[in-house]
Amino acid sequence: MKLNKLFFASLMIGALAFVSCETVNPVDGPGNNQPVDTGKVTPGKTDTATTIDYSPLGELPAGCLTVAEAVAMGEKLSATDTTEYVYVRGYVKKIASKHEDGVKNYGNGSFYMVDAPADAKDFYAFQVYHLDGKKFSAPEQVAVGDLVVLYCRIVNFNGTIESAGKGSGYIYKTTNAYTVPVVEVENDGSEDKPFTAGEVLALNNAQAGPFYVKGYIVGQINGKSMSNIEQASPFTGNDSHQGTNIVIAASADETNTANMVAVQLPAGLRDFSLPAAPDNLGKEILVYGTLEAYFGQPGVKNISYAVVDGTEYGSKPANTEGALLNETLLTQTSFDKFLVVNVSGDLTWTFDAKYGAKMTGYDTKTHANEDWFISPALDLTGKDVKLSFEHARGPKGSMAVATAGHYTLWVSNDLAGTDAAAVAAATWTELTIPNHGTTAWAYVNSGEISVPETIRGANCRFAWKYVCDDVESATWEIKNVVVK
Repeated sequence: MKLNKLFFASLMIGALAFVSCETVNPVDGPGNNQPVDTGKVTPGKTDTATTIDYSPLGELPAGCLTVAEAVAMGEKLSATDTTEYVYVRGYVKKIASKHEDGVKNYGNGSFYMVDAPADAKDFYAFQVYHLDGKKFSAPEQVAVGDLVVLYCRIVNFNGTIESAGKGSGYIYKTTNAYTVPVVEVENDGSEDKPFTAGEVLALNNAQAGPFYVKGYIVGQINGKSMSNIEQASPFTGNDSHQGTNIVIAASADETNTANMVAVQLPAGLRDFSLPAAPDNLGKEILVYGTLEAYFGQPGVKNISYAVVDGTEYGSKPANTEGALLNETLLTQTSFDKFLVVNVSGDLTWTFDAKYGAKMTGYDTKTHANEDWFISPALDLTGKDVKLSFEHARGPKGSMAVATAGHYTLWVSNDLAGTDAAAVAAATWTELTIPNHGTTAWAYVNSGEISVPETIRGANCRFAWKYVCDDVESATWEIKNVVVK
């Protein structure tokens, strides 16, 4: 490989170990990643049918399994095994009892699929996300009689053949045409017009964001529900005298939890929590995060930036107006615009609806890997642009794992293929990443990264290169990539 090293950053990035499976690239068929509004089987009228017409789903992904095939595959698994990602098509015969709570609290749904209504053998779609890997906004987004295609890994849990849970799978296609009602609010979630606590409650997780939200700090939750609120000092903290959440409202003297919004504080953004800074009680706060269920009602999670009493915490999101590239990597569609190239090792970059693009060298043990995550081609001819992105590392015990060269950023203007040989043949220039986090799992903005004028061509691609050996490994998480 020809490497013209312009900069070199000897910075360490560690990460969380997690199991990674090879991603199956979705096909582009009719209705791909959007609901199809025809062909729904009427519940109650076809419960004895022995066959189902699946044509309303349009073209199915190559290798798509029937429920019977998925169950047969699962029955061969041990209790600790999982399959690689597969597609499974089926008819929704029953909604699980935990479905509504799962949607409300975690954004995932659970239901049972069969090949035809009369079939007794079913496949349990357990804790799956909705279309494009996004969270459910309403329980009605899946119903008895729907035809669906799942994208998931299969497990055998005590004899029940089901999808691996916690949102690792999602609905790839569906005939469900339910539309989440649009709620009209005054603000739009921008920095200039942030949502109020009342608007977050009114939106009821119908829009994920991320958005800006403002309110007054009125307490924190010390327990498992909003009823466990603390609104006066002393506030309970962790071993570092920090809290993992705050509660905000439209007024500083609010006492009714129905009018409050809980905000989850990630590691690295807890210095303004009430155990750490009790004087912040009653102060106005601006946060930037996603609107998700938290403590059983609409809340804010995944915050990366906050302002309390004029003091900024975290990294302010990049201004994306006029951007040549603006990808969150938080949807499968966004992730699939990038090229994943495995040079060596068994693991590769994978999509995560919460964390974006993820790469690790750990799968029950450490494996040597070299893997590239490459942006779409951009025409940068004559353009003085800047690249920025958010990234994180951890856990705490792995912050010192990485050594120089394990997590690097490159740019090329002559990549001519999509495989490892093409990557090796291209000319790559290394770019310095200005900012790296020092706290486990705390996302930081990379800072603005310039592209050398001599490289600004019509086929410019940025690449995040991950390298680990068979002794030490870590995870790199990347999201919100902006070029402007």
